[in-house]
Amino acid sequence: MKKIRHQFKMYLKMFQASIKSLAEYRVDFFVGLVSQLLYELIQIVFVIIVFQNTETIHGWNFYEVLLLCGLLNVAMGYVDFFFEEMYEVGPHYMKDGTFDILLLRPIHPLISIMANSRSLTSLGNILLGLFLCGYSLFHLHISITLSTILFLLFITFIGGMIMGAIITLLCVSSFWVWDSNEIMWSSFQLHRFAQYPITIYNSIIKFILIVITPFAFVSFFPASFLLGRDYGTLSFIAPIVALLFWVITIKMWNWGMKFYKSSGS
Repeated sequence: MKKIRHQFKMYLKMFQASIKSLAEYRVDFFVGLVSQLLYELIQIVFVIIVFQNTETIHGWNFYEVLLLCGLLNVAMGYVDFFFEEMYEVGPHYMKDGTFDILLLRPIHPLISIMANSRSLTSLGNILLGLFLCGYSLFHLHISITLSTILFLLFITFIGGMIMGAIITLLCVSSFWVWDSNEIMWSSFQLHRFAQYPITIYNSIIKFILIVITPFAFVSFFPASFLLGRDYGTLSFIAPIVALLFWVITIKMWNWGMKFYKSSGS
């Protein structure tokens, strides 16, 4: 327990230093923020186009699907904020030999990499997602009480941690493939399936979204709970899913490090 506290304190100090360095790149921040918002808005426009041709998707109306998108956007904001650096592990840390430096530090290399994530443009995702959640709940005539707000803040953070565990687990491929971004990006795009109710998919995709890459716990189950639909109570095991996936991820990372070979640069 003492070792875990030490690792966490070191992470906070390194993360704080990383955030302070962003003050030197304010223009990049605003450009990135606008670009990120435009990208996510395009996804929403696509949902609007879909509902111009149908009133419901497997019993879910426009505002209910918009709630799924909102939950997913907030969680993605946490992923971009805390885990963006994972995309640099293969092409930067492994290929350039920077990972050797991390091995000399008195903390786990994964902590060092995570602490370098500092994408403040992710705040756009979080704010847009919260707006979509509030907007959809209002039009669905669901009271936005303090308990609703606390549930949204808690479940979206847990959702972000689940998605963070998934992308970190995919990052383990960097120990064998330096250009691992394509593997990570293409596999992680499965999260886009979660912006629609999983009931529209076949049993194989449902299994993937619930068990293999549990994106259903990020949007579908929490939304079902807020809407009083079936399966909503499954959202309460999301913290257990997050913890389980992080245990698996850390074990896989430690296993992957046994195969690490320095680039020699």
